[in-house]
Amino acid sequence: MQTVEEVRSALQGDGDVPVTSVAALVRLAIEDGRTMLAEHPNVTPDYSVWWMRDTIERSCAACLAGAVMLGTLDGFGKHRLDNCDVVDSHGLGIMYRPHQVSALCAIDRVRQGNIMGAYRALKMREAVDVHAIDRLLVRRHRRDPEHGARPKHMCFVNRDDFSDHLDSLDELAGQLEVIEAEGVAA
Repeated sequence: MQTVEEVRSALQGDGDVPVTSVAALVRLAIEDGRTMLAEHPNVTPDYSVWWMRDTIERSCAACLAGAVMLGTLDGFGKHRLDNCDVVDSHGLGIMYRPHQVSALCAIDRVRQGNIMGAYRALKMREAVDVHAIDRLLVRRHRRDPEHGARPKHMCFVNRDDFSDHLDSLDELAGQLEVIEAEGVAA
């Protein structure tokens, strides 16, 4: 299983080394998300916007994948992010290389709660036990006291909700590490 540093290196590289761990990719997104909160007070986390530069109507906005665009991928795309007004899912291919687009889409799938979609985005469907992922998702979405409240994985439109989202992802990353370590593929 890849480490966060190996995932960072893979994303910043030319695509020869693929990202092979959703768990480490999630941990990277958490790091970049927390850095975005600490170092970019002008950026409003918004689940519905990959990246939007300051406009007259609103401040900068970025989703979870946008935090990686601002952090790990800063200077490693085809163009500078700060030269773009808006980057949406259609603009990813213009801004980033195919392996970077796949990783950003995987991060967005995790944010949506679509864990298997994240593995599919990285072309790793066979690398994990689908049934283990299903059991994980069922446990995460229960609302009973034994398993805690439902995680905030879908919507965030402010810094507090985004921070809660990152905390929820930290727990998920640990669970994915266990599943990946027990993976059905070598």
